[in-house]
Amino acid sequence: MIWGDINMKHMHFRNSCSYTCLALLLFKHNILTTDIKIAKEIKLPYYFQKEGNTYYAGGLIQGCTYFNMYLGPRGFKFVEETYSKQDFLKSLKHQTYVMFGVKTDKGKHAVILKCYDQCTNAYKIIWPDHKSEGGTKEVIWTPYQLSQRLDDEVIVGRVVKSEKEDMSSEIIKQIDESLDTLKSYEKDLNDWLKKDIVTPKYKYDMFFAFLVEIPEMLKLIDEDELSNEIIDSYKILNQMINESSKIKKAYIQTLLNHVDKYRSIILKYINNQ
Repeated sequence: MIWGDINMKHMHFRNSCSYTCLALLLFKHNILTTDIKIAKEIKLPYYFQKEGNTYYAGGLIQGCTYFNMYLGPRGFKFVEETYSKQDFLKSLKHQTYVMFGVKTDKGKHAVILKCYDQCTNAYKIIWPDHKSEGGTKEVIWTPYQLSQRLDDEVIVGRVVKSEKEDMSSEIIKQIDESLDTLKSYEKDLNDWLKKDIVTPKYKYDMFFAFLVEIPEMLKLIDEDELSNEIIDSYKILNQMINESSKIKKAYIQTLLNHVDKYRSIILKYINNQ
């Protein structure tokens, strides 16, 4: 068992490793929470963002801005520092309970350094995971094993005490930006009809956030009907791509209908405030 009731600290939605790490770090400050509680309080299900050509939603939206929406009202903040790989490895011998990302076969994964064991020259790492995958666990890595999993630059985050701060205006700002992003998404969906082939990168940039991440977020706010509709549409997308690598015009209209329903859910939330 790690830090009390670790069963509360599993990942409960897709790509929630960083939010689970945040919950684990808060346990050290006697705050009991979970990735789901954090996501609901900061209104993560209503966020839809774009960076470059890629759309983001759900657990893919993370970092100081979003963590501090939860931390600010509680008198804490999340701060980050950037290290070179070598400087980071040296610094870890004197740090505890910090969050950073490591490389995996499936992409980046947020973990927590619990401590450095000088006797064994090894790092004790908290690895968040879904209960179905064995749940959150403690792993032990040598400096070499950890080094192989790091980028050349490493961003390290920690929770520190701060003045309490009302973050409601930041939440409203993020929701307003999400409504603007939905307009951009509608335009990109219409432009998509001009493309002949759907490459794996285009599929991820354009469809993953809305067709995979958004359904999980909708379930968090009990919008199961639209969630299930979007899940079915993702299955149809994969079938079309497997058959011809092209997307039919009627399918784009279906997605545009999903976008409109999602927008209505966001507006309903705003109007109820």
